[in-house]
Order: sequence, then structure tokens, then C-alpha cells
Amino acid sequence: MIIRPAEEADVPQILDLIEQGTRESAFEGTYDRERATDYVRTHMHWDEAAAIVAIDDNEQLAGGFIAIASHEMWRERLCGLCKFWVLQRRSPVARSLVNRLVEFARDRECMSIYVSATAQLARKEQQLFENLLTRSGFDYAGAVMKRNM
Repeated sequence: MIIRPAEEADVPQILDLIEQGTRESAFEGTYDRERATDYVRTHMHWDEAAAIVAIDDNEQLAGGFIAIASHEMWRERLCGLCKFWVLQRRSPVARSLVNRLVEFARDRECMSIYVSATAQLARKEQQLFENLLTRSGFDYAGAVMKRNM
């Protein structure tokens, strides 16, 4: 498996992975492939962000993430995980991607990494993601609240 920055040739596979993820989520938004394309490309080319992919031994996209390192209003940078996708649960892909996220934050001298587990997945899938994070050294740092409009 190779973990590397996303390239333009990866975009169609990334979009397919995103679309698949939207079908697993209870989130009620309407998927828009054009907007997803803009979102991915923005993070691929933004100095303060990264779009990272995991490529399996068959040279197929196995997962990825989008993250940002930002000062916001602090002297120190904070890292925020924006999106995280894996094709197969309980595989080494997810752990490898989290390790790369930590490396991304460390390389940018971030003080902390913030992740909200808000994909609205089925309870079992949600718990798997939270377990992955806690096993990787993440702690709970408050609730995420939502209000539908």
C-alpha cells in the first residue's frame, strides 16, 4: 500500500469513493459531483491543506482523507480532519491513513488535530471509526451538536 498526495488522475476514483460514502451516511444532503470535484481539487492545491490517498497493491484507491492546517487566531497551527474515507473496514488502510494524518500535522507543527466523527454512519460503523481514533491517541474533546433547518 502506498499513502501519497492525491493527483489529478485520482480525482474520478476519489469522487466514486465519496459518492459511495454518501450512500452509507444518514446525512440528508444531495450529493453533487461537480461541487465534490471542486472541493477535492481545492484541497489538493491549497498550501494549508492536503488531499491524501491510499493506493492498494492492485493500484486501486483504497481510501483517503482531506485535512487542513490553520493558525485560525492562534500562533500555533491546528489541524482539522475534514473528510476520511476507506473502502474496507477493519483493514490496515484506515490506520495507515490516520498515521499519515498525524505526520501531516507534525510536519506543519500543529498543536493538535481535531476530528469530528459526524458522518452519521450506522452505529457499528460509527463505533469502528471512534475506536480507530481512540486507539490512535485521540481523546474526546466535547460534543458535536447539529440542528436541521
